[in-house]
Amino acid sequence: MDRLRIYQEIAFKQINTVEYWFRNKYNLAPTDERFLSANRETMLVEYWTAILAERYAKLKADKVENITLDDLLVEEKLQEELDKAVANDPNDKGEVLINLHG
Repeated sequence: MDRLRIYQEIAFKQINTVEYWFRNKYNLAPTDERFLSANRETMLVEYWTAILAERYAKLKADKVENITLDDLLVEEKLQEELDKAVANDPNDKGEVLINLHG
């Protein structure tokens, strides 16, 4: 296997990781100290906050009152993904943590 293909394979494995999402959101290089000092829990909280805040804003715009966490999780089907992400071993080797694309 040539070097380019190896790099492409490594990049492909990173696409659906919370680490990639976090670096992309904050425009951080993999060597940036802010990225290196963030733990997985921090990244997951940031990810879910962004997703839930977006959904919350949509419901507010639709004039929904008394919005609960369950309201946010039902339509977006996030509860199952959240359970999977929380259950993952924080010491894994970059396995796909959550499905960021659907």
